[in-house]
Amino acid sequence: MILEIPTPIRNVAQPLWLVLLVLLTLRTNVQGQASPEVWTNIDGREMTATLLQATDTHAEFRLQNGKRARLKLDQLIEEDRSRAQNFLSRVAFWKSIPTNARWPARVTINWMESKVEVIQDGTHGKHVYRTPHFEFVADAKLAPNLVKDFSRIFEVTHAALEQNPLGLRLKKPKSGYFRVRLFQSMQRYANAGGLPMAAGLYVPRTKEVLVPFRSLGLRQANLAWVREGKLYDPSTLLHEVTHQLLDHWLDYSPIWFIEGIAEVIGAARYDSGQLFFDRLEEGIKGGILGRKSDRHRESSYVKSLGPSGFRFPIAPAKLTQATQAQFMGYPPAKPLEQREIVHNYQCATLLVHFAMNDGKTGRKHFRDYLETHRQAASMAKLDEIEFPDDLKKKPKKEAETLVEAIYKKRHEKQREAAEKAYPKLTRGRSTEAYFESLTTFYEPFGIIPTKGD
Repeated sequence: MILEIPTPIRNVAQPLWLVLLVLLTLRTNVQGQASPEVWTNIDGREMTATLLQATDTHAEFRLQNGKRARLKLDQLIEEDRSRAQNFLSRVAFWKSIPTNARWPARVTINWMESKVEVIQDGTHGKHVYRTPHFEFVADAKLAPNLVKDFSRIFEVTHAALEQNPLGLRLKKPKSGYFRVRLFQSMQRYANAGGLPMAAGLYVPRTKEVLVPFRSLGLRQANLAWVREGKLYDPSTLLHEVTHQLLDHWLDYSPIWFIEGIAEVIGAARYDSGQLFFDRLEEGIKGGILGRKSDRHRESSYVKSLGPSGFRFPIAPAKLTQATQAQFMGYPPAKPLEQREIVHNYQCATLLVHFAMNDGKTGRKHFRDYLETHRQAASMAKLDEIEFPDDLKKKPKKEAETLVEAIYKKRHEKQREAAEKAYPKLTRGRSTEAYFESLTTFYEPFGIIPTKGD
């Protein structure tokens, strides 16, 4: 889950061909991902070429005859300039992957990757600890072995996502460390933006994961906090850290993918600094049945078949084109009951896992779908539709009106992007044929999808 709702509102002149200059062979991190497209100059002349690279001023192409060429962006029509500039950002989102990429059966970290460094020990009431990729800021002293214990959840999630089968690129934070704040008091956790019933939460505005001590099963002993002895369910932390590591995808991806990929990571079996993906379907199944976490309690939508499995309603076309408002049930979409929101999360989990295994080329086509959606969201400037920093200072009525307008605008733009990308997901299949493929995939695992509303 990601925290989006603001706190106060919750209660040319030359012909195109004459300006093309043949260049040396260029390679990019996304080589082989682009396809030939039609490009138009400001005089209306067209060419069919593959975009290889772009800068703020130029675009580099491979022509149909195999030669490589360069063109100034200001010689293209506005729409094609935007397409070329958008290509520039692809390397921040994608990396190359093997053709037959899969989740590794097991992801583990070595002792160096779980090493903890004490940066600040109580100065100004802060206790700061660092691991290779994370910085943990606590408002009370933690035993070193405790930090090493729970930090492995974060580090192994990072290691797993670095090996994700889609080639999603993680974005390193400016500080060099992903920040996690830990709170001994539930009140302090809530004051920072945490939800009382959540074991952890990612806040995109501050780029932080918030975690209360309670969700880690801690107790105070002498001068430091230690483990109480009982095991705690790490699935929520796995979920929230996934949001943090893929933060730059949040404004460019459909909500079902954002939550679904986090749920898939949360469904992997975690044990002592290791994540196991070899029995992922069992983890997903257990999550839906409520055996793994209170977050995934069984909903009334599950129709048990006994030990053999269960029937589960799902509407792929509706869910994959849902906006964040529709998925979470806030304005301008209709309100949803908690069980309906839980159901959306469960459906998203099934859809993401299926899309990554949809035939021999599933990952490639799922990647194409996500890139199409990313480009559509970028063209719509979704990342620029934000709540103003001074929202809390505005009169209540004015703030509510502003938030309503922002929600509506985001809702409309998200819907447009989702509709544009949907055909890439189904690869031209009808909704019925796509659903049949989904059913065929899950039946061996005892999950029987039924047509939802």
